[in-house]
Amino acid sequence: IVAGPFGSNLKVSDYTTEEVPIVRLQNIERNLFINKEIKYVSKEKANELKYHSFRNGDIIMTKLGIPVGKACIVPEYFKEGIVVADVVRIRVSPKKAVKKFISYVLNSRLVSVQLQKETIGSTRPRVNLSEIRNLKITLPKNLDEQQAISKILSEVDLKLDNVERERQATERLKRGIMVKLLENKDWKFESLSNKEYFELIMGQSPPSSSYNDKQEGMPFLQGNADFGVMHPSYSKYTKTPLKIAEPKDILISVRAPVGEINLSKDRICMGRGLGAIRILKGNYLFYYYYLNHIKKEIENMGQGSTFKAITLNELKKISLPIPSLKEQEKIVSVLSTIDKKLELEQKSKDKLERFKKGLINDLLTGNKRVNVENVLKIGDGR
Repeated sequence: IVAGPFGSNLKVSDYTTEEVPIVRLQNIERNLFINKEIKYVSKEKANELKYHSFRNGDIIMTKLGIPVGKACIVPEYFKEGIVVADVVRIRVSPKKAVKKFISYVLNSRLVSVQLQKETIGSTRPRVNLSEIRNLKITLPKNLDEQQAISKILSEVDLKLDNVERERQATERLKRGIMVKLLENKDWKFESLSNKEYFELIMGQSPPSSSYNDKQEGMPFLQGNADFGVMHPSYSKYTKTPLKIAEPKDILISVRAPVGEINLSKDRICMGRGLGAIRILKGNYLFYYYYLNHIKKEIENMGQGSTFKAITLNELKKISLPIPSLKEQEKIVSVLSTIDKKLELEQKSKDKLERFKKGLINDLLTGNKRVNVENVLKIGDGR
């Protein structure tokens, strides 16, 4: 188990565009190597830092960031390279352990709980190399059992990848259709200040002493942290609501991060990080889709250098189209169908992730044992 060199021994000025690759924090996800923005050093520099080298099949792990301790296996196409200061290289003895099994264990709650106890720093949390070396893990002595568990978890990961790919493809399809349906139309536009079509309500936070998490009173949202795919979820409630959004109001984040769009499904209390757009004439779903479509433009309206926000006067400057109700409903019908597909795909992904979490807890702690012979036969196509 080896950490990367001190920062002064490997500087940005040492980076090149070819020769020997280096692995940085952004290249590591849980059980997934991110092959993007790879940097390199010269062969001479790599030889100077050979103590900090990796080769394909090694496990690489982060000791800085949120969360600390993400780990994955170096892919086969990287013959060798160098890890940076905040990355740890772990080489597994093939006679003692299956590297894929070790990678799953390192990414499990069993290890993350240990790392959380040893983490130092709040803005840039990190763990020391000694803490990683002292981690305690479960390890079946039988290599075939480790291999069987790895195969089971890999199959679940493959299904998760397929579901996520399908969901992303649907997202791309939706974005493309939104462009065709919502851009370059010969529509009349009205600003949000037009009280014939729209009403604007800006949030106001009740006293913090009135918040509770016991579902007592009215759901309270301070900003967009709890926004879901279409509707928000609630973690706080208040018995002293001040500014209220009604069901079907469009919620918009007016404080950093600016411009997130959601729909209110209940009567909710809005904090000062939110505004609500009430549609007086037209289909509220049409305007929900349209505002999401121009979200980047809204985000760019935010004022302030360190903490962006949108004022009521800025919101009033936003202009929205006024197509016929029939045309609005036709557009909503198309996009709602895609949203239903996205919702089903997300539910399928969530279900698989819950299943995987339970499986990892059972298999990696030894709570459940596997029929090694059957699993390995299935894995070998027999």
